[in-house]
Amino acid sequence: MKCQEEQQYCPELNRSLPTMSTSADAQLGYPCPPSVPLVAWEPVLQAPDQFQSLFDTDLDKIMHVATVGAHTAGLTAESPGGNASAAGSEGHDQHTELVPSGAAEASTSSGRKAKAKTDRPVREEDEQVMEHLGVIDSSAHEERVGELEGAESESEVESLLSDCSGMSEIPAGCSSQPDLPLQAEEPGGGCKELEDCLQTCSAASSAKVNWGKSGALLCGPWSSTEAPRLPGSLLWNKTGLKVLGIHFGSAEAVRKNWECALTQKLEKLAKWTWLLSQLSYRGRVLIINNLAASTLWHRLAVLNAPPGLLAEIQSRLVAFFWSGQHWLKAAVLYLPTHEGGQGLIDLESRVAAFRLKAAQRLLYHSDLLGRLLYFSIESVEVAGGYARGGHTANSMGMEEPIFCNKMIPLRSVCSTALRRSFLDAGICKLGHLRVSDGSDWITAQLLAQQTGINSKRLLEQFLSEVRQALSQQVQEFLELPRRDAAPDFPLLRVTAADGGWQENRGTLLSFSSPSLRLFEDADGKALYVVCVKVRNLRALAEVREHCWHDLLRGQSMAGYRWRVLYKLPVPKRSGDLQWHIRYGAIATNQHTAHFIPGMEMTCPFFSEPESVEHLFIQCSRLNILFGTLHRLCLKLDITFTYGLFILGPKYTRSQQARCCLLNFLFGQAKLAIWLTRRNKLRRQGLIDPDVMLKSFSRARVKVDFAYYKAMNDLVTFEKMWCVGEALCCVEDGAITM
Repeated sequence: MKCQEEQQYCPELNRSLPTMSTSADAQLGYPCPPSVPLVAWEPVLQAPDQFQSLFDTDLDKIMHVATVGAHTAGLTAESPGGNASAAGSEGHDQHTELVPSGAAEASTSSGRKAKAKTDRPVREEDEQVMEHLGVIDSSAHEERVGELEGAESESEVESLLSDCSGMSEIPAGCSSQPDLPLQAEEPGGGCKELEDCLQTCSAASSAKVNWGKSGALLCGPWSSTEAPRLPGSLLWNKTGLKVLGIHFGSAEAVRKNWECALTQKLEKLAKWTWLLSQLSYRGRVLIINNLAASTLWHRLAVLNAPPGLLAEIQSRLVAFFWSGQHWLKAAVLYLPTHEGGQGLIDLESRVAAFRLKAAQRLLYHSDLLGRLLYFSIESVEVAGGYARGGHTANSMGMEEPIFCNKMIPLRSVCSTALRRSFLDAGICKLGHLRVSDGSDWITAQLLAQQTGINSKRLLEQFLSEVRQALSQQVQEFLELPRRDAAPDFPLLRVTAADGGWQENRGTLLSFSSPSLRLFEDADGKALYVVCVKVRNLRALAEVREHCWHDLLRGQSMAGYRWRVLYKLPVPKRSGDLQWHIRYGAIATNQHTAHFIPGMEMTCPFFSEPESVEHLFIQCSRLNILFGTLHRLCLKLDITFTYGLFILGPKYTRSQQARCCLLNFLFGQAKLAIWLTRRNKLRRQGLIDPDVMLKSFSRARVKVDFAYYKAMNDLVTFEKMWCVGEALCCVEDGAITM
């Protein structure tokens, strides 16, 4: 049984509170909560201020297309035929299934209603277990379920439930009966009838309601009538309900979702502060993305954060990443590692990606197309002329609902009896009011035969109101050739809203990847990366891909050089140092002298200004080191150059082992240069970078050889370290260096 009268009191509230709907029209895709949200309301013409937003929910606030979404999510969309449009989403994220595991409804004769979720449908595995134990007969059980679903009155439901006494021995943990709405005829008796229904279902299925985790919401003024008594220890409140960890309702209830959000993130990050000096940038990003920021996704998927909160949290995350001086703009950190960033999460871009994925699910991967049809008709003016999969878009117009539709306000003929007659006859969409080929409206005489309504004058008035409510554009849309296939939303091709930005050689930002193409098939990660680039376009527009253009004569990072930066066997700390060097973010004496008065700007080894170029290339102490690297590169059939040393090899999958070994050698050489400089300043330790490089390489190769030999996997060792026998070779289970 599905209750259709409930929408005449408060149809918008049914759409706004996803946890309390039992009608077939309100399937918005929310999973079933473990507790029982209970809602009661009074039929009022004007809702209280704190619930006005619930009654005023409009599809235009949930979905919007074209350039509006471009400013929020960083995307523009156009149909393959060249028609500009786009898809975005504001408001709650939709899941796959709304109908709760069970629902019971009670309403008083004065119109007040109470709803609660009770029991779950019988799962197939439950039926098999119960039949195996001899508790029930599966065929009889299926017959009983069919009778319950087909019951049309409360007396029939009570009669059928009374026959369930034979099922009282069902083992605990098995599922129970489907949704059972319940009507109460006496004032205040709704909750009593609900409690009785729950007791009956509990006896049949051993299921119980945890009242301690349940909530009750009282909507409306309730000034002259006492609110119904609640079962268990429940108490009415007028603020909102907590469903699946999210507070819904008034502004006061919604604010609870963000209480202590900033404090919780700071406390979580503070637990890792003692380890920061030992963490590489990849480790810090892992903590930020997976341990701190991820706790916000559940709320941000359905709610918008208060103004300024995400910006404040974002600044704290960036500060934790740097743990000191901020060498680069935060926008650089948000880029993926293979594009020169560190993959640090950008909260605002993640929210924009959530909204886009919600729009994608609503338009292409759910059954809500009928509800969103008004948006489609008004926004896509030439949709009827564009076909997708061989079916014209006019089939969407036929799916537009007749009742409870803001586009079709039925005033003089919107009675409960009329609606019930139409629904019983299966007439609930605009397509049902058109002839079979869709060329014209059906006549009042044919409608009378289908619905059993004798008053042709009333039916003519009904058809007239429907036609007058539709704009001329919509009527022309419905008159297009009709197809019998399921309605499809027109294809949208989405691109980054870059505002005409032109990519220049040598700049870090590039919109060549990722490729989005059709919105229907766009990947969530790709949408997020594009949102990051669009939202941070101004900050990234002038960032150079590296600071060595003058010395290296314009050599670029083209050729996927960023991809090999952190690939094994290079240590993560060596990857961090190379990342810093490419951007010139190194604390040389020339840089530090600007902050420490009286500090010399010269090199610790020679009396020359110590710039980044001098430290890693021009210093004469590096000649022996570069000679060693030159000989190693020759064994790998590669010519050693300063550009290759600073920017790294151009990564290709066919030469993966060679590229990774070169990256390891160059990373260890740069680390040797940096550590020998530090030892010189401290006046202790080794100061020859060539000797330190050979020590690092031998130690790492010996450790890996011992490991792979113990694992009986020397083949993997040879693929990683014995490329061209530049560093070592393996003969008869022994290593030669």
